Amino acid sequence: MRRIVTLIVSAFFCTLVFAHNKVAVFNPEDKSNTTYADIVREMFSIGISKSGKYIPVERALISKVLEENKYQNTGMVDDSKISELGKQMGADYVCVSMIKKMGNNYFVTAKLVNVTTASVQFQEYVRTTAGDVDFFRKVEQLATKLSEAKAVATTPKPKITQNVNDKEGTFTDPRDNRTYKYVTIGNLTWMAENLAYRSSGSWVYDNDPYNERMYGRLYTWRAARNVCPDGWHLPSDGEWSDLEIEVGGRENAGRVLKAKKRWHDNGNGTDQYGFAALPGGYRIYDGGLFRNMGKCVYWWSSTESSSEEAYRREVGYDHETVNRYENNKSFGFSVRCVRDY
Repeated sequence: MRRIVTLIVSAFFCTLVFAHNKVAVFNPEDKSNTTYADIVREMFSIGISKSGKYIPVERALISKVLEENKYQNTGMVDDSKISELGKQMGADYVCVSMIKKMGNNYFVTAKLVNVTTASVQFQEYVRTTAGDVDFFRKVEQLATKLSEAKAVATTPKPKITQNVNDKEGTFTDPRDNRTYKYVTIGNLTWMAENLAYRSSGSWVYDNDPYNERMYGRLYTWRAARNVCPDGWHLPSDGEWSDLEIEVGGRENAGRVLKAKKRWHDNGNGTDQYGFAALPGGYRIYDGGLFRNMGKCVYWWSSTESSSEEAYRREVGYDHETVNRYENNKSFGFSVRCVRDY
């Protein structure tokens, strides 16, 4: 046992030599009173340094800054406040997390907040079943994903002030005067329709104007990154995960997010949250063929998985899940915008 501990500690300190980005790991918000918060924090602190990209800020410094600011060291709270605290700690990123029980399952969520931009750099969650072994195995997997998250150099974006107290309503895109419905689910406000703004790198399914009105346009990833109107943005992989958690988890999210009609073979959903997902299909990048209208919808995230691919979400007529995949950036997929916060 002593030999194992020695090897783990040695490996931990070896990674610190090559790490470049400092991460302040906060205590998880333990909403389910598991008593595992301290252990999860230590697992994240050690695990996040495995790839050599990150180095954890000393625990004593984190506690000192939080005490000086009379700030409770827990919670998935406002990213701007997290950013300010991270700056005082000399951190490049802050890691915040949450443990939450839904039914018989536990969800453990973790995100990296970029201190410079006060924006979420990476976010993911895991779902665990009953039992300590599965719980800690999934937490270890999540820590590994954090350690492998891509660190990027970014500059702050201007903050846009909007009325974010309204939970649902309509928004008119001033670029073409098209009006979209929107809905707030959890802490994020989403357009409740697919974007239909005409830009380079976008197409209409079968070039049919009706399809543009009903399902929006299909965009390459590079076009999608900058196509949302001012005050809105393409959701990150982590923001899609936020949505899935808010509606009960990825396994059933498709059912509650799908619209009540227009899905093939009566594969309609309940539209419980007003998200109104419609099956707009997609465009194949090699040959430009259109596929699967009526059967599925694919949405881009802003998060790259490699130089050639990015993460996207998929909902289909024949399953109740929301699937997360990686695809070539030249595919034509739908876009849902999220309001800036």
